[in-house]
Formats: sequence, structure tokens, C-alpha cells
Amino acid sequence: MNSLEYSFVFFILVPHSFGRCYDMFFSICWLDKEDALNGLNGNLWLNGTSLNSIGKVGRVTSVTVSPVVENKVALQYGGIAQRWTLTISPRTKVIKITGRHKPLEHPTNATKGFLELLDPTEVFACERGAMFLHQDENFFLAVGHTLRFPIKLESRSPSMLLVSWLVNDPENVYAHMVTLYHIEMGSYSSFAEDTTTLDHYRFTALDPCSRYMVCVEIANTHSFTCLSTISEPDIPKHFEVTSWNSSSISLAWDCPENLKYSLFLLTIFYLNGTDHITEEAELWLADDSFTFTMSDLPPCVRLRFGLQTVCQSGLESRYSRMALHKGNSDFSNIYLLRQTSFGPNNYTLNWEVKNTSSISVFRVYHEGALHGTTLLTTHTVAGLLPCQKYQAKVAAVCGDNVLMSARTVTAQTGTRGVSELRYRSSDSTALWTPSLTHQQVVAYMYELSLGNGSIIESSSVSNTELPLPSLEVGKSYVLDVWEECDSLWGSEPSHLNFEGANSTFKIDVRAIQSPQSEGLQVDFDNIGLRMVVPWSLPDDLQDDLSGSTDKLDQIFKAKLEELLKGFDQPVRIELDGLVPADEPGRTVVVFKSFDASNPQENIPLPVDDQLSYISSLNRSEISVKNGVIYWDGPNLCAFKQAFCPRKSLCINTLGSYLCVCQDGYYDVSSFIDMPAASHPVCKDKGLFSQCLDDVMRGGIAKAYLTSLFGGKVEVKLNDGQCPVKETDVLYYFHTSRNPPECGIEKKVNKTHIVLQNSLSISLTRKHTISRQDLKVVWKCIYPRYYVRNTQVVTDMEWLSSLSFVEFNSSVQLGLTMYLFKDESYAHAYTDAVELQYEDTLFFQVALLDNRSFASNVLLQVESCWATESADPQDAVQAVLLKEGCPTDNTFRWLSVNGLAQRSRFSIQMFQMPKGLPLYFHCLTNICGQKENCTKNCASQQRPKRSAGQTNRQEKQAAIVSAGPLTINMRVKSIHPSNLDESELLTVPDGWKEPAFTRDDNPRGMLEESSFATLFPKYRDAYLKECWPLVEKALGETHIKASLDLIEGSMSVSTTKKTFDPYAIVKARDLIKLLARSVPFEQAVRILQDDVACDIIKIGTLVRNRERFVKRRQRLIGPKGSTLKALELLTNCYVMVQGNTVSALGPYNGLKEVRKVVMETMKNIHPIYNIKTLMIKQELSKDPDLRTQNWERFLPKFRHKNLSKRKEPKKKSVKKEYTPFPPSQPESKVDKELATGEFFLRESVKRRKKMEEIKVQQAEALSKKQEERNKAFIPPKEKPLMKKTAKAPTEQLDIAAIKDKVKKAKTKKLGAPPVIPLPPPSSTTDKKKKKKAKDKG
Repeated sequence: MNSLEYSFVFFILVPHSFGRCYDMFFSICWLDKEDALNGLNGNLWLNGTSLNSIGKVGRVTSVTVSPVVENKVALQYGGIAQRWTLTISPRTKVIKITGRHKPLEHPTNATKGFLELLDPTEVFACERGAMFLHQDENFFLAVGHTLRFPIKLESRSPSMLLVSWLVNDPENVYAHMVTLYHIEMGSYSSFAEDTTTLDHYRFTALDPCSRYMVCVEIANTHSFTCLSTISEPDIPKHFEVTSWNSSSISLAWDCPENLKYSLFLLTIFYLNGTDHITEEAELWLADDSFTFTMSDLPPCVRLRFGLQTVCQSGLESRYSRMALHKGNSDFSNIYLLRQTSFGPNNYTLNWEVKNTSSISVFRVYHEGALHGTTLLTTHTVAGLLPCQKYQAKVAAVCGDNVLMSARTVTAQTGTRGVSELRYRSSDSTALWTPSLTHQQVVAYMYELSLGNGSIIESSSVSNTELPLPSLEVGKSYVLDVWEECDSLWGSEPSHLNFEGANSTFKIDVRAIQSPQSEGLQVDFDNIGLRMVVPWSLPDDLQDDLSGSTDKLDQIFKAKLEELLKGFDQPVRIELDGLVPADEPGRTVVVFKSFDASNPQENIPLPVDDQLSYISSLNRSEISVKNGVIYWDGPNLCAFKQAFCPRKSLCINTLGSYLCVCQDGYYDVSSFIDMPAASHPVCKDKGLFSQCLDDVMRGGIAKAYLTSLFGGKVEVKLNDGQCPVKETDVLYYFHTSRNPPECGIEKKVNKTHIVLQNSLSISLTRKHTISRQDLKVVWKCIYPRYYVRNTQVVTDMEWLSSLSFVEFNSSVQLGLTMYLFKDESYAHAYTDAVELQYEDTLFFQVALLDNRSFASNVLLQVESCWATESADPQDAVQAVLLKEGCPTDNTFRWLSVNGLAQRSRFSIQMFQMPKGLPLYFHCLTNICGQKENCTKNCASQQRPKRSAGQTNRQEKQAAIVSAGPLTINMRVKSIHPSNLDESELLTVPDGWKEPAFTRDDNPRGMLEESSFATLFPKYRDAYLKECWPLVEKALGETHIKASLDLIEGSMSVSTTKKTFDPYAIVKARDLIKLLARSVPFEQAVRILQDDVACDIIKIGTLVRNRERFVKRRQRLIGPKGSTLKALELLTNCYVMVQGNTVSALGPYNGLKEVRKVVMETMKNIHPIYNIKTLMIKQELSKDPDLRTQNWERFLPKFRHKNLSKRKEPKKKSVKKEYTPFPPSQPESKVDKELATGEFFLRESVKRRKKMEEIKVQQAEALSKKQEERNKAFIPPKEKPLMKKTAKAPTEQLDIAAIKDKVKKAKTKKLGAPPVIPLPPPSSTTDKKKKKKAKDKG
């Protein structure tokens, strides 16, 4: 019969009450009389944690339970085990109890007797709605609630809990017992115990984010009340912005101090331009990357972040204090908005912004109205009244009118200054004309000095006349008078040189001297010089003036000596101290100056002469008033503190600033390799470490060790096997990564190599009594693949020879041979190296012509061979190249041999018979430019390299050599403690991990570990049938297994006999496979060491259900053929069930199974991967191909049905974003200024405009006329007759035509033919005939 038929669900309706959300106190209560629970080997569990150690014999014990979540209560009593599940809902006021044993609503007589012992005024935690889960004569167990809160948590912190409780008789003083428990080995263990007469108690020195049980045994009661709670978590450390741009921002942080947390809560604050929060967003971060990136940020957004550590236990969640970071809001903030200069009608503002990339423009407002915009960080407002105050505001704007930041400042204009400054000798009075009349805020400042610059008097008056009595007659004086507004903004002084004269009256000068002027009578030669700077020292420097101020004193001394560099005598400065000034925000630098030419004695220099010299420098940032030097430079640390690193202070240094480490932190920047930076690297106690490729570094501060031990200490590294270096600040060391050196401890596992240095510190032998020692351990952890790619240097000297060959009688050419690391020929080996068989050697033989006339000669490599010694004539040689032709099938020319002054070739690494380091030698020849140096090798290569004895009789031009190289041999078995890094590259064939036995862990496990998993209902029958086999298989490793058919769960846990720590993980995988329908015969293989499993979740990879079913069936194949082929190729068992694929087999096979499954769900047919696996399986059988690249043998499948995406007709090209606004269009006035029209008279402008209008009208009229005339143009008509082709033009015989016409006319008329008359002969013809007759 199904076991679920015996379970029940019981609901208890709690009476409703008004008040807080959780105004009830839910508890489980029990009473154990005469220790019956322990006497019957019983126990009581709440949520898997034993409560047996909490209960008090003879007292009613109560423990709070968390509402909303399920609370599992288990009782083992009298050989019977009972379990219940309690679910309390404060909202609906219902307690849900689930279990096999039905609780009782009424107590038995024995239970009533127990409860009658309680005083009526005593609080019973289950006094309302009590349900009794178990009752007998000596024990009862109940669940209920109360409204009176017998114990309450008042407050908490990461290291403190404050609880209070109700006292029955507050008038009398009784001692109450308080106990604090914490969870240890699956049960509550006593952590602290105390007594108190108060009604509250504070527990301190607790661990953050930890669960505790607070119990109170109230005096004169029969109850023992307990409250379960958790302490507050610590805040996360080092919360910072790692990178930021316009579209993304990345954050990073570290774990809390005690590394305890459940998850992190990140709060994102969206700010407006006035730093008010407009929106909040919360993100729960449960991964362990400790990083977060916000991408696709909209432009012009300002973010601030808050991070909290969250500690969860059941329903209870506690949050740490929020660690705030300004995010990117700080980059666009306006800092140090201030007035930098002024005039009688203007003032200039200056401000700073950390990053202007997100700011398109700055807007400057004057008295609430926009005055102008600028892209710079300075702006001048002009056209104002003198000696007036104004409200100015600067706003940073991003994009389209998005306010990023705004700041307001009060600005003030100055005065124009006095005019007509003159001296009236009749009564020795100075007079001037003010620039402003009836202005109450204006004061007139004056300074009277002698002609040599010595100041006599300086003060202020309110009228425009200044009496100057008691001046020496005929002596030169200088008077400067200027105006000031509100004693802040002064004008340029008016300067007057005059000679003193007798006055008609006498005034007691002492009576009108101000109290400040009396101070001028002090002898400054005895007290030194004083300089007032406009900033205050940090609090840390005021408290401790030992470490950080030494550097500050040196800087001040250098600055002051530079200031007095041109003084008449050489100056040596001694700084007396830095003291706060009477005025807030200022510091007084007290120093003395001595004659540097006499360093043996401190001869002070005259103060007046030095002040006069400093005053004569006329430097804008230095002024001298009343014998005091004033530095008026900017306070750079007001805005440079953000640029100083963590744990450092910013200190002003007269025109610059300095970052120094805080007290207790030391600068280690000079001991570690970092990019060049001007700021220190501050480390607590000077502790630092650095793990580099070839060296390990570490150190600790000397001052810390001296203060810790109270005397001089002795420092040893690795028990004195390695030296420790020492400076005035630190003890430090530099060790190589070679473990045998300096006694470095080395530990090797499957994935990493750990190198450890130990520094031991103790008092020196001079101290007889020593009560403490200190040991500091530095560890460097390197992954094994890192070592695989690292050069291993042996204790041999690298040989790279340089040979000379005689080109002619006067020139010798050099030949070199180098071995390079790769085919780029960028880095050559300079030390002996150790390589493997699969490594390729890259050689270069080059000719050094030294830029002589022989630069046209060519180099030919004739032969190359290898030996096991540096002698090229060694008897045993491996021939690689002979007569210019390779004899090895791995020899490759990387350049044409004989056509240049260098030859490059490569060859695969090999080994010679003795296994000694290899040396390579090459015979080279020199050829002329016209000679043929190339070689025509036969197509058939010569036999592979052979080690034989050869004798070279041919003529040698020159021989060059390189080496040595050693081959990394595989070893079968080496103990890990003596394992060398070079032996970690490969695993020997046939090697198997030795079995883990009890001898490896004889003491067993310290704590209990357990895992549980749920299974579906249809697996009940099969699991019930095979469960004895499961228990038997797990019993061999002493793992306890339990099957719960009611809840549908399987669980495994370790026992006291368990010795293999990984056995519980194997057991967890076993029950997971059984829950996913894997047969027991296959699932039990997971307990073997060389077998692992992988459960691949495929349910969420494809959204469409129909498509998901088709691809899953494609993975199985027709009649399971595809799945069977995959199993044969990977040696894995594969089960496809529901939304998961369970695989069981070796690690390499599981990797291939996961790849095939994931690609099948991505619509890649598994037959492609199966074909690839079949080819790989055949290739692996060939020992020659096993270590080669198989890419050329593997098929490359491509998608043939990919359709090309249609390109849109109109492509929208997104404009490039720029923070700068577009240029303003030219106004009408700007255009007139460019053409010169602006300067014409109005009449000329009107006339010119009328002429333009007339021209436009004429053009328009002509166009209209042309349009009208088009209607009167006749259209072209077609010709009536077709055009015939023209006869060809020939030359006509006119005479012939005339004869023809005459003949035609005679024929028509019938007349007789006309005999034509001969043409009349010319005179020349007659002469010819006459000559002819005379000859005849």
C-alpha cells in the first residue's frame, strides 16, 4: 500500500490580533523529565540540526521557528522515529502540520502536571494554540505561539547581538543565566555563557553572517527560552568602478572581511543634474565573479551605486551597511567653482570637471539669466557695476538640454582705484580722489615704505585724506593706496614717490598705531621667519609628525632655499615645524635661515634683508605683510585628493601636491614592478607580494616589526637558506621560481603548482627573554599549463658562435648562427633551453658585411649537422643538410638558399643516441654577385637523419654553431615532491591514479557532509527494489544512504568511518543518476575513480516545443542508432529522458557527448560530429599521427541553405555622435560684415537693393515673354514628297551636250547636215605651219 495514505495535513487557525506584521512568537516547546530523552538514546532535530544539547532537564525549553518557510521537526524517542513539517503563515494566521502522527489538541494528565509547575505570570512560549506532537510520562513536545514575547532581539551588528527578556519580579534582583550556541557538526554547541542581573545582555566578538541560538534561563522560573537569529553581515570591500565609457560602466568588489555572505544587493540610483534621485533599481547578484557591467546605457545618464552584503537563513535576511560609490556621476560634476579674477566691471569664473567627454557645453548664468555658453572651464562676465555682489551659476549640459551638474557661487566686482594721488607738504598729508562716491563698503588701504622697500606702516582709512606726521625731511618715501570692497577685492594700487617735509603740527604716532602694528616691534631674528599657507594639514599629520612629515619637511626646505637662491649670501634652511594658524583653514610654516658658507655654526641671517629680497621678487603668489610671508597659491589638495591612491593623504607643497601613505601604511612602489607612476603604493604593515614569470617578491615593514617585538629583530627567509635584503623602511626578498634555490617549498597537484617562502622573525640574541615569534608565509600559485609554456633554463652556457671568412686580402666578413623562438624571427635564444619532440627549431645563418664594398656578396649554406658536444668535428654526427640539399624530411627552407646574405630554415626537434644536449653546426660558402650559388636538389630526398661517423674533406669557408638544446623526456613515475616542472607536460601511457585508502586519511572526516535529491513518482517502485544494492555499494566507502518515499527524496551523508573525502561527491552523482531514470547497473559505475557523469539540461535550449521534440528525437536516431554510435565512439553511457541527457563515462568522452548534444539542440545534425569522431578514432591509432595536427583530415561542414539577407533599398547611415553642438548659422549682420555692406550708408544700401529688384524683375519679365512667344511658334510639318537619294555628282561635258542638242534640232527640221567650220587658228599655230613648210 502506498505510504502516502498514512500521512495527514492538519491546519490550526490562530486567533487574529492587531499590531505589527509579526506580532506572534511561534515556537516548539518540550520538557524532558529525568533526562528521559538521552536515557532512551533519543534526539530532537529542527531543520536537520540537533537540539539535544540545548534542553534543560526539568525545565520547559522553547525554540523559535521561522514563519512562512517549512520547518522540519524530527523526534527519535524510545526506538521510534517521528517527523513533522511545520508551515506557519502569519498573514493568514494558520499553522500547517504535515506528518504521519497526528498531533493532539489537548494535553494528557502527565503534561498538565508539567505545565502546572509554571507560574501564572510566567511566559510559556506555546501557551496559545498549542498542539502536542508527542506526550508520555517523562517527555512532551508541542508547537504553539504567544503574544507576550518572552525573549526579544533588540539590536544587532556584524559582531554583536543585544537581547532582552521579561522578568516576573522586577523589584527583586536575581541572577539570570544567558547562553549563546552556534552550529557545529550538525548540532548546537555552547559558544558563550554568563550570568547577569539585568533584563538584557549584549554578546560581542561574534562572526558576521552567522547563525546563533540565544537562550535565557530566567531566575525563579521553570522555563528555558531560546531565540534563533543571525548576525549582521560585513560590508563588501574595495567597491570601485573599473572601467567606464559613454555606453557602459563596470564595477568590481571583494568579499567581506570574514568571507561569509549569501548574495549581494546592488542598488542603482539614477540622478538628475541637482544630484536628486529620480529612480532606483535593485539587482540581486548571486554569482561569485564579484563584477557587474551595465551596458547599453542611454546617453547623458548619471548613475550612483550602492552595494550591500545579504545574509540569508530561512526567511530571515539581513543586510549590511551600504557601500556607496559615485559611479559616473562624479565624472560630470562641477568642482571648485570659484572667482579667480575681477575688475571694476567684470569678474571671471573658473571651475573643474574630472571628465568632459559627456558634457556638450557649459552654460553660465548671471543673476538667474543665461549670459553665455562655453566649452572651456573658464568664463568672464563683463558690463557690470563696480564693487557689487552677484549670483553666478554654471551648468554642465549633455546632449539635447540634459542637465548633468550645476553649481552656484557669489561673485563680486572690484573698484577702479583711486586717482590723483598727491602729497601736501604743508601739513604732510596724502590726498586722493576716489573712484566711487557714497559707497559705504569701500575702504582705502595704504602702505608706507622707505625708498629701499622697508615697510613702515600699513593700515586702512575710511576718508580720502591720510595724515603722515613725523616724516624725516628730505628722505624718500613710497606710498601705495588702493580701494577694497568688503575687505576682499582690491583695486590696483596707486603709486606715489615723495620726500618728507615738516608739518605744522605734531601727532603722537603711537596713539594711532593699530594693535597689529605693535607686533612689528618683535625681533624676528630670534624667532625666525614665518610663512602662512592657505590650507590646513591633514589630521593624521597633526597627530603623528614622525614618518610622513619627513618627506614634507625636505620638500618645504627645498622650496624655501629655491626662493632665497638669489640672496646676497648662501642660505641654509632649518624647518622648525608646521603649526595650525589662528585663522581656520591655514597653516604656519616656521623656519630659520642660516649662513650656508659656515656649516659648522648656525649664524642666522638678517630677517629684514630676507623679507626685502622676497618682496622684491614680485611673484604673484607670494606677498610680505607685517613681517610675515603669505603664500597665495591654490589649494591643490582640495580637488587632487581623488587622484591620490587608497590609504594615502594629499599634502600641498607650495605650487604642487604630494601623496604620502597614512599612518601604519608604507610605500612599496620602489620594490615591485609596476607601470611608471608618481603616486605611492601603500600597503598595510608594508606587507606586499608579487608573483612574476621568473621571480617572486615579498616584504614587510621594519617599523611594524620593531613596534611588535619591542626591540631589534632577526629576520630569516626559509630558515636562513636565502638572504633577506634590508632598507631603512622594509625587509624584502627576491627569489627565483627554481624550487631548489633558497629552500623554497613546492607543492604540486593536478592543476597548479604552489611555491612557498617563509619569513621567520624573532628578537636578536641580545635579548635573553623572548615571548613571541612571527612567521609570515608568501605563496605563489601557478597553473600547470603556465609552466608548460615557460622556458626551462639549464645550468649550461649558450653557444652562439661568430666566425670570420676572408673575402679578399683586406676584408674579413663575419658569420653568425642564431636559434629563434618562432617563425617571426623576432626573438632569439640566448640561454640553454629544453624543448620537446613536437617543438620546431628555427635557425638563421647570416653574413655580416660591416657595410663594406663587399655588401653585394651572397651566402650559401653548404651543409648542416648536429653533434652532442660543442666540437663540430665530433665523430658522431646527425646530418641534416648535405651539399645544399636536405637529408631530413622535416627540414624546411624558409628562404632561398644562395640568393641573399642570410638563410633561414626550420627542423623538428630530435634526440641523438647518448641523450646529451645537442649542438648544431653549419658549413657556409661565400659567392660573388654573378656566381650561381643555388642548388638543384633531386626530387627524391635522401634518407632520414642518421647518426654515423663522417669525415669532411671538402674545403670549409667557415663553420658556425649554436646550442645547447636538450630534449624533454617523458618519465613513468616520479614522486610529486621531487617532480620537476619539465616533467609535468604529459601523462605517461598506462598511468593510473592510485586508489585512495584509509592509510591516506586515517583520522577520517572532521565534519558531516550530506546531499539530497528529489525523484519523480514513477521511480518509487524501481528505487524501492534496488535500494538494498545502493546501500551495499555505498557501504564500501562508509556512506549512509536513505530513501524517503513519502517526500520522494534520496539522501546520502558521511559517517564517522568515512575516510575518502570525494566519496560523498560520487554518492551524490549516483543518486542524481538514479533520479533521472539511469539503471542501477550503469549508475553504480560512477563510484569508480576513472568514471564521471554529466547531466545536460536541454529543456531551455529550444523555445518551440515541437522543434525541441524533433531535435531530441534526432539525437536518439531511428531505433536508437545515433545514440548507440555516440556511445561506441565516446565509451560513455547516454540516457535521454525528458528535458535532460545523462551521460556516464570517462572525462574525454563526456566532453564530446556534451558537444554533440549542445550542437544537436542548435540544429546541427549529430551525424556530422559522429563522422568527425570516427575519423579522430582512426587517426589516434597511428602513432606517427597521434602528435600532429588533424585539421587537414577532419571534414569541414558548411550550411548550404543559408539565404543572403536582402539589403534595404535605402540605407540609413547613422551620423557619428559628437558631444559638440553644430555650428551656429551666420546671421544677417555677419553676412553684411563679410561682404562689406554693413559699412555702407543707408541711401546706398537702398539704391543697391532697388537695382537688384529691377534686375530680378527684368529676368522674370523676359522669362514670361518667352513663355508667351512659345504659343506663336508653328510646329514642324511633315514633307509631302519623299526625299530621294541625290545622284552622285559627276563632272559634265558642256560642249558634248551642246553638240547633241544641235544634232537633235537638225533632225527635227529635215535640213541638210551642217559641216562645222574649223576654229580660227592663232598666230602661234600659223608660225608653226610656216616653219614646217620651210623645212620641207
